[in-house]
Amino acid sequence: MGEKKFSINLEFGDDERQVEVGEDTTVVQLKDMVASEFGIPKANSQLTAGGRQLGDTDTIKSARISPFETVVVIAKVCPFSFSFPYSFLSFSDPSYPFFLFFFCSRPLVAPSDCL
Repeated sequence: MGEKKFSINLEFGDDERQVEVGEDTTVVQLKDMVASEFGIPKANSQLTAGGRQLGDTDTIKSARISPFETVVVIAKVCPFSFSFPYSFLSFSDPSYPFFLFFFCSRPLVAPSDCL
């Protein structure tokens, strides 16, 4: 007897797609499907089902995802830019102190999620 196949829903924002998976499908394979369906790189996606965050080593069966259950896709976006996009500001610009405070009060090291 082969692996049991069924459909689940992938939801990203207002967009929902149905994909066919097997019980042994891993979350990494599911992230490949997300990349194909929504264009979100595998490294930038986080999946949750039933309020539980899914780990990359989880399978559909171990995560207890049932047929037609919705898996929510969260796109992780790095909030840091390593280039300064505000080159239009001059040192005499009145908003310059605000930008210095805002950017310099943030951690200088990017979180591991961004790397």
